[in-house]
Amino acid sequence: MTHQEIHFLEEFGPYIGALIALLFALISASVMWGKVKEQHDLHSSQIRDLRRGLYQEDGTLVYVTAQHCLEQNRLCQRATCSKIDELKAALVELGKRVEKDRTERILDMREIATFIGRVDQYMSSQKKNGLQAG
Repeated sequence: MTHQEIHFLEEFGPYIGALIALLFALISASVMWGKVKEQHDLHSSQIRDLRRGLYQEDGTLVYVTAQHCLEQNRLCQRATCSKIDELKAALVELGKRVEKDRTERILDMREIATFIGRVDQYMSSQKKNGLQAG
């Protein structure tokens, strides 16, 4: 080796080792960055696939949460109970109308029976009067 090469190595030798270490560190960081980016892309792809599975094309959920399910169940129960209450009220009203019609028919039947009794009594008295006169 020449004197200049020795002098160069003495002066810059420690820096050359540091530069080589820095170069390896940069290469390692680049490889690690690639692996991190690959994992990030994989994770993003999995999230995208999961969302595609959870949501329909129009944005509505395919699956419902337990809270949403309970809320829908309560709403359905309220609607069903209100319909049942409406039907009960209609049946009670219908029962009242039937009872009123029944009562009116009974009164009509009594009036008819009374009228028939009077006609029968009149006919009987006419027969008796007709027999006694003749």
